[in-house]
Amino acid sequence: MTHRTRHFFLGGFLYQAFAAFCLALVFAGSAFAEVTTRGGLEAGSQGFSFELHGRIMIDAALFDQDITPMEDGIEVRRARLGVEGRLYENWGYLLQVDFAGGDAEAKNLFISYNGLDNATIFIGQFKQFFGLAERTSTKYITFMEVASPMVFAPSYRLGVGYLWTGRNMTFGGSVYGNEIGAGTTNDGPVNLSGRFTFAPIDGAERLLHLGVSVARESVNDTHSVTFAARPESHLAPKLIGTTIEHVDHLLELGLEAAWVTGPFSLQGEYIATRVQRSSGFADATLGGYYLQASYFLTGESRPYQHGNFGRVTPLGNAGAWQLALRFSHLDLNDGPIHGGDLGDITFGVNYYVNPHVRFMMNLIKVRADTGAYVDKPYILQFRAQLDF
Repeated sequence: MTHRTRHFFLGGFLYQAFAAFCLALVFAGSAFAEVTTRGGLEAGSQGFSFELHGRIMIDAALFDQDITPMEDGIEVRRARLGVEGRLYENWGYLLQVDFAGGDAEAKNLFISYNGLDNATIFIGQFKQFFGLAERTSTKYITFMEVASPMVFAPSYRLGVGYLWTGRNMTFGGSVYGNEIGAGTTNDGPVNLSGRFTFAPIDGAERLLHLGVSVARESVNDTHSVTFAARPESHLAPKLIGTTIEHVDHLLELGLEAAWVTGPFSLQGEYIATRVQRSSGFADATLGGYYLQASYFLTGESRPYQHGNFGRVTPLGNAGAWQLALRFSHLDLNDGPIHGGDLGDITFGVNYYVNPHVRFMMNLIKVRADTGAYVDKPYILQFRAQLDF
């Protein structure tokens, strides 16, 4: 059976399972003591609950190409439906499927246990504990795409995780393998990740956030790893990239910080990936960083809880306006490795109609140095976003 055929049957199974699960919960909702529709469909009784939620993100991009051909386009960036809730107080679940691109793809799909003091255990597929931008939901990120250095961060993977949350600290750790549908074999030890955050200042409109993430990842049976990046537009082609052979494992380090005072916020991260290769082949260190600032013209402040940023609620009926600026740099060169480097400067404008509807505009100035040539396109892109 080919990879495409397996993917087709997997997508069909996920779609049918998801539809059956939602239908069962809707019928079961009549037995719940309380049903609400604040921002989504929720039903619950003592010890049991379920909530139906989703998100739609529609993107359009216009390109002023330089060397690499780029075509203007429009796409459904995300079209997700999910069901989450609790069973018998301490047990929970989350099933989330994305239908963008025409296939059903599992994102979050896990069972959780929260019967421990300030801690939760996850079993299934979930976002790994690495990085501020990666751990922040795509519903709440300031720009349409995360910065290019997040190409190093592990995202949705199948494994077991533990998350502890204190008053102003968090710790998350996990043991994981591949994502659903990507195969089950790994050459070498299991993958590990961990993230620790500390907020020495955590007030209503004033925040200082600090964090560190680490990960150790094995590679596939071919002992190769590929890193490639777009210029922070999903409709753009990948401008730099490299495939490294004879790889044993990867060691990753991430540093993060954020400062919020009233409507102004500053956020940055640095990620370094050490590529450990077999004896006789030189190791390589690849890395990147970003720094971004944002300001709400209408006086709102970015909400924060347990190491992540959350949903913005406009202060007035006219909505909220936010301006943002980001500089990012990704370097895939080291010694014999020549993957190129990518620098982006992005100006963003966000309009929050209400807590669940947002319109975004990003203007990106790109500089991609492949080693053979320097590519300098401009990108203007837009997003219409709704979530519930």
